[in-house]
Amino acid sequence: MTAILNYVHNTGVQRSYDYLERIDMQYGYDGIRGTNPLLIPRIMKEAEKRLEVPQTSWKSHLGKGLCFNFETIVKNVKKAHPMILNIPNDGRDYYGSHSITVIGYLEYKVNGKR
Repeated sequence: MTAILNYVHNTGVQRSYDYLERIDMQYGYDGIRGTNPLLIPRIMKEAEKRLEVPQTSWKSHLGKGLCFNFETIVKNVKKAHPMILNIPNDGRDYYGSHSITVIGYLEYKVNGKR
């Protein structure tokens, strides 16, 4: 969330983080548990309001179920709409309950297929 606020609004990393942390704590964040991914849109709107910056187009989706596909990522990157991708489990038990900011992509082809 900090990366998106700074990317879209140039609010400064520390300022964005400080606002988000205070808001996030009101939604159950305690420094041990991460942010509930279902609350990210609400937290972001509140941060934009408190920082007095216009709300913009960005997206948040869960890694499974309500997920981005490659075409959705490409479409949003081309529109300069950053996204928060929540990864409940990466299949390796390495990045469980992790979120990443998507502002670009690389496309690889293997045996002629992407």
